[in-house]
This record gives sequence, C-alpha cells and structure tokens, in this order.
Amino acid sequence: MRIAQNWGRKLKERVSEYMTRPRMVIRARSFYSRADLRLYMRKRIALAVFVAVVDLYVWSTVIIQSIPMVEHAMASESHVIIREDSQGDERSSSTEPTPGLPEESNDGTVPAVPHTESEEGLDHAELVVTRLSEESIHDCHSAATVYGTVYSVDENLLHKMINAESGNKPRVENGHSTATGCFQFVIGTWRLYGKRHWGDEFYSKNIYNPAHNVELAVWAISQYGTGDWNASKHIWNR
Repeated sequence: MRIAQNWGRKLKERVSEYMTRPRMVIRARSFYSRADLRLYMRKRIALAVFVAVVDLYVWSTVIIQSIPMVEHAMASESHVIIREDSQGDERSSSTEPTPGLPEESNDGTVPAVPHTESEEGLDHAELVVTRLSEESIHDCHSAATVYGTVYSVDENLLHKMINAESGNKPRVENGHSTATGCFQFVIGTWRLYGKRHWGDEFYSKNIYNPAHNVELAVWAISQYGTGDWNASKHIWNR
C-alpha cells in the first residue's frame, strides 16, 4: 500500500512539473519541450512523404494508362488525311481522276492508298482517305468499309459483327429490348457514346441511319474495344 502511495505521489509530481514547464508556441501550437516539437515535426514530415508517394503513384498510373490512347490519337491524326466530298464539288463533278488517287469503283467507294511524300518533302507513308457523303452509304456494310478505314478498325471484323447483330438491316429492332440498327445499340449506350463522340451534334444523329449507327460503333470499338457486343461474340468471333 505504501509503495503504491509513493508511486502515485511521484507520478503526480512529475505530471505537475511537466505541465508547469514554460511552453513554446509555434504557429498557434504549444509544445512543452523540444522533444514534443521534434515528435510533432516527425509526424508532419511522415504525413507529407506519405501524401507525396500516393500522389506520385496516382499520377504515374494515369500517365501510363493514357500513353496508348495518346499514341493512337497521334497516329490517327498524323497518318490519316480525311477529305470531305459533296455532290457539287469540283472533284466529284470532274471526269478526270485526281492525280495520286485511284479511280472510284462502281459502288462509289474510294480505297485508301499510301502517300509516300508529304508537302514538306518528308519521306514517310501516309494514308489518304476520302470520307464519302452519307448518300454514298446505302447499308451497314458500305458504312463499315468507310469508317473502318477512318478509325483503323479491321473491316472484316466489322462485317462479321454486323451480320451477327443485324444481318445488314439498318432499321431492324430487337423485340425484347431497345437494341436498334446495324450494331444494335440500346438507347442508353447510344446516348452515352453519342454525346461523348459528337457532343452537341448528337441530337442531329439518327440511330436508324447506317452511317450514324456504324460510325459510332466503329469509334466506340476503336476507343473501348468490342466489350459492348460480347453477347454475340460467339457468333462473330468464329
């Protein structure tokens, strides 16, 4: 009992002595001793290092994941030249073929051809692609031929997916869902990808139009892969 009383008295004296020491005030924080200040600074430094490591990990992950998309965008921009055609322009009304480009075939399509010299004289290959007007696209397959070249997606794969999804029928509808058109977009996916790809122009697009339906599908495949069409993958992936 006496030992406990002595121990309690000594502890009380030490606490009282500790609490009555002159305090250091630094930025509205008070410290009873330099040991307290050192402990506080160690905690702040450890917290700062932890936050810096987390930020570094997050940003490095974002950068690494964005590299393939940036490379794809740069490659598409630097190696593909899109030339818009209309029914009334000089090239389409002229009977002479454009130098360096193949003549149009009977179905109105123009294949992509390599162009080995740019305007600056650089010796590198480019693709010169002519994007046909919507009047030239009469079904899902002709649209796939055009936009497969524009977005660098395998044309054969697109034809297989179209056959599996809609059978090349631009206005076909699924009786059990809202799936519609060449690539059987459900309304939610059509709105999500459409606004993401076209922005405000989305409201002028028609899901039954094979050019609009196929363009959005090919763009989505080039950006996100074929995951949205996995339900029919057992058919078109043969």
